[in-house]
Amino acid sequence: MPVQQNVFFKNLLFKLISIGFAFICTMHPIFSQSNNIGSPPVKNFSKKAYHAGTQNWQIAQDGRGVVYAANNDGLLEFDGNHWRLYPLPNGTILRSFAIADNNRIYVGGQAVIGYFEGNEKGVLTFHSLNQHLPEEHKVFADVWDILIDDGNVYFMSWQMIAKWNDKEMQVSSSDDRYWFLDKIDNRFYVQHGNGDLGFSENLLSAPFDKLANFTGKITSMLAYHPDSLFITTENGKIFQLNHTTMAPWPVPNDPFFKNNVIYSSATLPNGNIVLGSTAAGVAILDKKWRILQQISKANDLQNNTVLSVYANENGNIWVGLDNGVTFIQASSALTEFFPDGDLEGTCYSSVIYEGHLYTAANTGIYKIPWKPYYQPQEKSNFSKIENSGGQVWSLDLHDGLLLAGHQRGAFFIEKNRAIQVSDLIGVWRYLPYGESHLVAGHYGGLALFEKASGQLSYRGTIDGLVESSRLLAFDNGHVWMAHPYRGIYRNRLDVSERKVESTYFNSQHGLPSDFNNRLFPLNNKTVFVGEKGVFKYEEPTSEFVPDDGFNEIFGKETQVKYLRQDADGNIWFAAGEEAGVLWITDLGIDKSIRKMVIPELADKLVNNFEFILPIDDQNVLFASEKGMIHFDPTQYKPGGNKTSIVLSEVWLKGRNDSLLFGGHKSVEVQMSIPELNHNQNALEFTFSSTNHEEQEFVKYASLLEGSEKTWSHWNSNTTLSINNLRPGKYTLLVKAKNKAGQESEPTKFSFTINPPWYASTLAYSFYGFLLISAFIGSVLIQNKKYKKERAILESTHLEEQEKKEFLVQQSKEKINELEKQKLEAEVKFKNQELAAATMNLLQKSEMLSSIEASLEKMKKSDGTKDAVYGEINRLLKLVKKENNLSDDWERFSKHFDSVHSDFLKQLGEKYPNLSPNDFKLSAYLKMNLSTKEIASLMNISIRGVEASRYRLRKRLQLDSSVNLTEFLMKL
Repeated sequence: MPVQQNVFFKNLLFKLISIGFAFICTMHPIFSQSNNIGSPPVKNFSKKAYHAGTQNWQIAQDGRGVVYAANNDGLLEFDGNHWRLYPLPNGTILRSFAIADNNRIYVGGQAVIGYFEGNEKGVLTFHSLNQHLPEEHKVFADVWDILIDDGNVYFMSWQMIAKWNDKEMQVSSSDDRYWFLDKIDNRFYVQHGNGDLGFSENLLSAPFDKLANFTGKITSMLAYHPDSLFITTENGKIFQLNHTTMAPWPVPNDPFFKNNVIYSSATLPNGNIVLGSTAAGVAILDKKWRILQQISKANDLQNNTVLSVYANENGNIWVGLDNGVTFIQASSALTEFFPDGDLEGTCYSSVIYEGHLYTAANTGIYKIPWKPYYQPQEKSNFSKIENSGGQVWSLDLHDGLLLAGHQRGAFFIEKNRAIQVSDLIGVWRYLPYGESHLVAGHYGGLALFEKASGQLSYRGTIDGLVESSRLLAFDNGHVWMAHPYRGIYRNRLDVSERKVESTYFNSQHGLPSDFNNRLFPLNNKTVFVGEKGVFKYEEPTSEFVPDDGFNEIFGKETQVKYLRQDADGNIWFAAGEEAGVLWITDLGIDKSIRKMVIPELADKLVNNFEFILPIDDQNVLFASEKGMIHFDPTQYKPGGNKTSIVLSEVWLKGRNDSLLFGGHKSVEVQMSIPELNHNQNALEFTFSSTNHEEQEFVKYASLLEGSEKTWSHWNSNTTLSINNLRPGKYTLLVKAKNKAGQESEPTKFSFTINPPWYASTLAYSFYGFLLISAFIGSVLIQNKKYKKERAILESTHLEEQEKKEFLVQQSKEKINELEKQKLEAEVKFKNQELAAATMNLLQKSEMLSSIEASLEKMKKSDGTKDAVYGEINRLLKLVKKENNLSDDWERFSKHFDSVHSDFLKQLGEKYPNLSPNDFKLSAYLKMNLSTKEIASLMNISIRGVEASRYRLRKRLQLDSSVNLTEFLMKL
């Protein structure tokens, strides 16, 4: 088969596949969409917002949610509340950037490549990589694309692609220049200046496989389908690349594609595509290739030239424009539309009638065909109903008739025209009564209308009630009317007589007051609301009693302003500052009620004229002071988006403010804990939540550890000033809370305030040293003084002591003398007694010896008679008995030892072998008695004494040179 035919059939097959895929997308229910009549919320940031730059060539978010833009004046940063600009050193335009996992931001501009990274103070600082380029490549133009892949960073300029691996630079150049660089599904795609598009699995290390040739530069490339790439070019062409087959993209027949060049693109999480054009703003396409939204200057976009788009993980879009930055909340379940166009008047009511949406505004009645999808140009195609100009209060549908309550009277709508039924001034609304009548509330009471043959006729006013009757309900044969400033009326109507019998209720009947009373029909019953709380009417007592079920949901003190039930039984409400819905699930006997508040609607509804139209499960309309708000419950996130918080800056306040922390913590750079002087005790912290979608609902709380013990109250301030801090260690914790009350993890910042020099640790050490020195000096002085005084006292005491001792010594000497004298006297006395006893013994012994001798003599004489002889024997016995000295010795030894300090006792202990006679002899010798005296006392002869002395010397083991008496005297 010829090559041309092969290519033809491949292209034909590809087109058939594309058409089939588009058909499946169109028919399959998974691709169904809710009504897209409104435009998503748009928030513009112009040059005035951040005081820098115009064109924003690239835009993206980092892992914290902080937004960056490659701006003409440098790197632009937005944390949700605060803008900062980081210019390149040479002041050139920043064309591209890429954010690495280590928090580095690689950038490329005119002849500049490098990266921004937080320094030790968290200040984003530029580091150039130009010096790592080979000499022949150091001159280059703008860097248009930067890729980060597997730790490598690729910079693409027209002249080169440079690869940086954090150590060295590898460069590839081309004679045809480089126009485009991207990586999708593990493939690097590169377009050269000649239009050739190729891919490679390994950039700079593997050859490129050519895919196609383009006549224009590729502006964007997206992975739309596992097998398909979406490619746009600067000449306005859009292509689909399927593997290696290229074919035109099946775009819809829309002026957006016909008249514009797609300059940038992105894919939303739900699969929808975002396109940025050079002249028509931003378009969001669904999976059927239909334009769901087109955001341009016509609906709040500040500029139609879109240079870059970025879709975040929440399904919202950041747009880099020719003169600013815009945030489009594409994921919002709420969109706004204005039936009266640029008038943007207040709306009061809406209704779906005969396939059209009718809206009542303060300028008339407007309609648009109601359908699930609108072309962008169709969304503003509301047409005004003829003859409806002026204030329109309500639209009511009854038996096929669309009725309008108008400032000018009563109307019904027919064939795009408002037909006036009566000129009754100020008709509020209509209430069906019976099969053929309607009761209308108007400024002056009630009026009666009759339905017949599809027409409405006026029957006149109803007597009996002259109060303005806007809030009406029919219940159990009565027409109830609530007046905001009077009370509540129950009216029994007589149609034939056109009059009512009214019963008036106020605070005396159970209502909290006479003011702000309203009523709403729910479940074929009338629910009454007062200034505080919800009530029901008790027929037997004619009293209003609190409705516990509703009051438990809304609160007894809350003013409920609006209640409306949808076809599924759910109740839409406006209560206090809240608006939302009560999701009701019928569980048989019981019902489950889940309250969902929509904070975005706060202060958006028309005060005192609240209106909600629940059309189906994907379309609910709210009347607002500026047009209508469309709400898709299926797209709403009641829990809100994940909330995170960043600490942007910490400033030291004073005469010259200085930056302590710049908001950027780098993985590569170690952060230091600031240490401040005692007079640097005033700091200002700037922080923000990066929950950009719910920024107006985010609240913040803080806690300063080291000073406070409880968190602050929630508030919307994004700056915190702390003054007059005492020296110490502190850690500031700040956290954020989203609209659903979910809290972020707190961010922390620690710092230390050092005490003044006179209160520093060194100073206190010095003070301690001085105190110790003073104490030691004082102790030494006191000790010296004490020693001196002690010496004086000791000297004085010594003198006194010496005097006392002298006196004592004198006293002792006197006492000793006296005692000596006494002892001497006693010894003398005892010696005298001993001597006397000894003499007595001697005399006694001598006497007895004399008597004994005489008697012996008498005994031997002759002539002694026997009787005398017997008497003499008796006397001899007596004398011998008396002459026994043993008893006398015992007494003598006691007296002797007392006088001579236990001489005999000590002698016996020292010489245990002595005999009793030895003791006696020793005692007598101690007394220095003569031999004769000793012989007498011992009743022995003088020779016997000498023999006893000899024996005693032996026993005492005395040498012959030792005098026995002197030895015993000294012993």
